[in-house]
Amino acid sequence: MRSTKDRIADDYTDNADLLNRKPNYYSVMNYTWIHPNPTYPENYWRLDYSHVALDPLDESNLIEGNGITGADDIFAAIMTPYGSGGKTPVILWAKTDGSPVDWNGNDDIDPPPPPPVAVDINYLHAHQDPSPNDLLSGRADWPNLRFRLFDHGHFADGVHGLTPEEQELTVEMAQEIAQTPPPPGVCVRDPAWICDGDVDGDGQVNPVDSGLVQGAIGSPDEQDVCNYDIDCSGFINPVDVGIVQSLFGTCDAPRAVCDE
Repeated sequence: MRSTKDRIADDYTDNADLLNRKPNYYSVMNYTWIHPNPTYPENYWRLDYSHVALDPLDESNLIEGNGITGADDIFAAIMTPYGSGGKTPVILWAKTDGSPVDWNGNDDIDPPPPPPVAVDINYLHAHQDPSPNDLLSGRADWPNLRFRLFDHGHFADGVHGLTPEEQELTVEMAQEIAQTPPPPGVCVRDPAWICDGDVDGDGQVNPVDSGLVQGAIGSPDEQDVCNYDIDCSGFINPVDVGIVQSLFGTCDAPRAVCDE
C-alpha cells in the first residue's frame, strides 16, 4: 500500500491536506481507520479509500451546530473519534450525519447563532504533537488515484525518504490507537471472548466463568452487563449462569454482542 499512499500524498498541494486523524476523512489512509480496532463496532471499519470529500473543518473556527457534513452515506451511519482539546488528549465521538457536535467537550451545544470554538480536534493520542488551528480538509481518494507508478520518485531503485510531513505508523502508535475508548453505548467485551461463554478469555468455558457471571447478578454496571448478560435480556440473572454452565467443555464461536 505504500506506493499508492505516496501517490495520494503527492496529489496533496498543501500541508493541511497531509494532516492525519481528521474526523472528516473516512479512509484507511487515515490512522484512525487504518486497521480494525478492537474497541470499534465491526461495521465501523471498512477496507476502503474515501469516496467523498467531506466539508472542511477549521480548528480555529468550529461551529458546533454544523457538525460533520458531507455526502458519504456509509460514514454517516457510524461515528468517528475526535479530540476535545487540552494538554492531555481526551477522545470523544461525533456523529457524521450533520448532527451537532460538542467539539470542546463541555456537554453543551450553544444555541444559534452559535459562537465558534477553537479545538485541536485531530489531537487524539499522546504520541502526537498538538497541532491547533489547522484547516482539516476532506478528501476523496478514489477519484484522485493515479496508477502510473513508474513515473513516481519512489519507483526508482534505492532508499527513499518519507513525505516530509508524514510520520510512519509504529507498533507503539498502533497499540495506543487500539486503546481508543469505544463509542458511547457500544458494548465491547473485555477481555475479548475466545469461546461462547468464556467470559474470562482463557480459551475454555468452566466454573470460573459461571462464577464470574454468578457474582455479577443484578449489577447495573454497563461493562458488567456487556460482559455477563449472556441471553441479552438487558440485565444479569441466573439464566445467564445456566447458559454458561451448559457450555462447559465447549469452545464455540462467540455469539454477537447484544444490540443496544
